[in-house]
Amino acid sequence: MDAVDVPNPFAWSAKFDVGNAKMNDEHKGLFAGIDDCCKNPGDGGKLDALKGKVAAHFASEEAAMTGKGLLDGGHKGTHDEFLTTAGGLACPLSADTGTFMKKWLVHHILSSDIPTYGGKL
Repeated sequence: MDAVDVPNPFAWSAKFDVGNAKMNDEHKGLFAGIDDCCKNPGDGGKLDALKGKVAAHFASEEAAMTGKGLLDGGHKGTHDEFLTTAGGLACPLSADTGTFMKKWLVHHILSSDIPTYGGKL
């Protein structure tokens, strides 16, 4: 993963706008969910909620991309890898795990989502 400038506080901003209100709202939820888990590393309920948001968002994004002929194996593959990693997470989350999730989300939106489907959905 390239060097990633993680926002502090960790929150969605216009920098992450993909040109689709539904995807932006889902991304906002992922930012909030990751931030919540980092602030409450021992809360399994928050981690489970985040896992659900991630899975639902990936399914939603992939369906929207498929409908426009924009989904490719590489994009789906990065989702699948993250789901595998996230599925194995348990509380308490380490600071390194929180940093990984933050960097992954920022990098994925800026380097994959925006170039692939920004303004096209």
